[in-house]
Amino acid sequence: MKIQVLLATMFFENEAPDFLEKMNVQTDLIIGNQCDRNEDRLFSHRGHSVTLLSRNERGVGKNRNLCLEHSDADIVLFADNDVFYVDGYSDIIEDYYLKNPDADVVIFNFKEKRGDEPFHNTNTLTKRAKLKDITKFGGCTVSVKRQRILDRDIRFSLSFGGGAKYGCGEDTLFLRECYRKGLQIHLCDQTL
Repeated sequence: MKIQVLLATMFFENEAPDFLEKMNVQTDLIIGNQCDRNEDRLFSHRGHSVTLLSRNERGVGKNRNLCLEHSDADIVLFADNDVFYVDGYSDIIEDYYLKNPDADVVIFNFKEKRGDEPFHNTNTLTKRAKLKDITKFGGCTVSVKRQRILDRDIRFSLSFGGGAKYGCGEDTLFLRECYRKGLQIHLCDQTL
């Protein structure tokens, strides 16, 4: 099972190994980099492939969709640049999907940096999500079976989220669309 992190960011420069070390990236990675140029670069980090897609455009939905278009993974994990992962996060993801083959979307706990203190988003139960459960999670908690969302033509909104007409809400709209189109969404109490 191939797992890729899809990172939406702005003005990512060079290979930034310190930044990737702080995030503790341990899988292949695609970086959607909104900046003032258009270019694609490949490099490696800790033996994993990193694809840097720099684009002179704005909007987190555009950025996440760009990463999705370039992904070839079975499972993708959406990321923002304030997230940092635990050691072995890919094993946690793979183990959950193998034990729950009906899951199309899994929302995990995560750590992110808010100021000087780490912030934890906490699912206290592992369960199949209902519509009311999915409204409080950001995109960087979400992993998906990539082919399932492509088959159902599910993408991030271009009208909502940072850099768009409406400055937030793209994550909730994405999850709602997954739910509406019949994908099984699970909440998992494990931390990535």
